[in-house]
Amino acid sequence: MAAVIVGAFAIFRGRAHGTELPAAADALAYAVGFLVGTGLLRLAGITLGLATKWEAGKVAVRAIGGAIAVAGLAFLTGYA
Repeated sequence: MAAVIVGAFAIFRGRAHGTELPAAADALAYAVGFLVGTGLLRLAGITLGLATKWEAGKVAVRAIGGAIAVAGLAFLTGYA
Protein backbone atom coordinates (compact mmCIF):
# COMPACT_ATOMS: atom_id res chain seq x y z
CA MET A 1 0.00 0.00 0.00
CA ALA A 2 2.84 2.37 0.86
CA ALA A 3 4.45 1.77 -2.55
CA VAL A 4 1.17 2.68 -4.28
CA ILE A 5 0.91 5.92 -2.28
CA VAL A 6 4.55 6.82 -2.99
CA GLY A 7 4.04 6.05 -6.69
CA ALA A 8 0.97 8.27 -6.85
CA PHE A 9 2.83 11.17 -5.25
CA ALA A 10 5.75 10.60 -7.63
CA ILE A 11 3.43 10.86 -10.63
CA PHE A 12 1.92 14.12 -9.37
CA ARG A 13 5.35 15.52 -8.52
CA GLY A 14 6.62 14.67 -12.00
CA ARG A 15 3.55 16.25 -13.54
CA ALA A 16 4.08 19.43 -11.52
CA HIS A 17 7.69 19.72 -12.63
CA GLY A 18 6.73 18.94 -16.21
CA THR A 19 4.27 21.82 -16.30
CA GLU A 20 7.01 24.15 -15.02
CA LEU A 21 9.13 23.47 -18.11
CA PRO A 22 9.73 26.79 -19.87
CA ALA A 23 8.66 26.84 -23.52
CA ALA A 24 12.18 27.71 -24.73
CA ALA A 25 13.95 25.10 -22.60
CA ASP A 26 15.42 21.83 -23.79
CA ALA A 27 13.22 19.14 -22.23
CA LEU A 28 16.02 16.55 -22.15
CA ALA A 29 18.46 18.89 -20.38
CA TYR A 30 15.67 19.89 -17.98
CA ALA A 31 14.95 16.24 -17.13
CA VAL A 32 18.65 15.40 -16.77
CA GLY A 33 19.03 18.34 -14.39
CA PHE A 34 16.24 16.98 -12.20
CA LEU A 35 17.74 13.49 -12.25
CA VAL A 36 21.21 14.74 -11.31
CA GLY A 37 19.79 17.01 -8.61
CA THR A 38 17.73 14.19 -7.12
CA GLY A 39 20.73 11.85 -7.21
CA LEU A 40 22.93 14.38 -5.42
CA LEU A 41 20.29 14.94 -2.75
CA ARG A 42 20.04 11.20 -2.18
CA LEU A 43 23.82 10.88 -2.03
CA ALA A 44 24.00 13.69 0.53
CA GLY A 45 21.31 12.01 2.64
CA ILE A 46 23.04 8.64 2.53
CA THR A 47 26.37 10.26 3.42
CA LEU A 48 24.88 12.09 6.39
CA GLY A 49 23.11 8.94 7.50
CA LEU A 50 26.34 6.96 7.42
CA ALA A 51 28.16 9.77 9.23
CA THR A 52 25.98 9.21 12.30
CA LYS A 53 27.96 6.04 13.05
CA TRP A 54 30.59 8.26 14.68
CA GLU A 55 30.13 10.82 17.43
CA ALA A 56 31.67 13.61 15.33
CA GLY A 57 29.25 12.72 12.53
CA LYS A 58 26.29 12.98 14.90
CA VAL A 59 27.44 16.43 15.97
CA ALA A 60 27.93 17.47 12.34
CA VAL A 61 24.46 16.25 11.34
CA ARG A 62 22.89 18.15 14.25
CA ALA A 63 24.84 21.30 13.32
CA ILE A 64 23.73 21.02 9.69
CA GLY A 65 20.13 20.54 10.84
CA GLY A 66 20.39 23.63 13.01
CA ALA A 67 21.82 25.66 10.14
CA ILE A 68 18.98 24.54 7.88
CA ALA A 69 16.44 25.52 10.55
CA VAL A 70 18.04 28.97 10.90
CA ALA A 71 18.04 29.41 7.12
CA GLY A 72 14.38 28.38 6.98
CA LEU A 73 13.52 30.87 9.69
CA ALA A 74 15.39 33.59 7.77
CA PHE A 75 13.39 32.81 4.63
CA LEU A 76 10.16 32.71 6.61
CA THR A 77 10.75 36.10 8.20
CA GLY A 78 12.09 37.73 5.03
CA TYR A 79 15.71 38.20 6.14
CA ALA A 80 17.07 36.07 3.29
